[in-house]
Amino acid sequence: MLNWERAPETGTMYAMFTDRIVYQKYKKSELASVGLDEKKLLELHLFDKEKEYRCVKTRRHGLQEYEITDACGHDDFYEERIYVCGSNVDRQDDLKEQVTVVNYITYDENDLLHIGNYRLKEAE
Repeated sequence: MLNWERAPETGTMYAMFTDRIVYQKYKKSELASVGLDEKKLLELHLFDKEKEYRCVKTRRHGLQEYEITDACGHDDFYEERIYVCGSNVDRQDDLKEQVTVVNYITYDENDLLHIGNYRLKEAE
């Protein structure tokens, strides 16, 4: 069962199902009526500019939930913007909307960089 309480009040939903992909704005009060089929759900990302609530289906442990914020343990981070909507993103025609990917970096004892986690963030 999905825990809507951990999701941001309003934001963007990116959901991957076995038969479709959903990318849309949402309000937490309306999530229960969206009708997300948990049996077909592979990944769910609910995010705003501050945090992300993520659910990922695994074979071994079923549906795993995560809440990711900038307070998670990391040494540094970098952000990159990617386009998510357009008539043909591969050709870069009519690109309209962007999302920011925040990559959280840690360094090990040999100063090797590791991207330990990431989150989606609404682009400003």
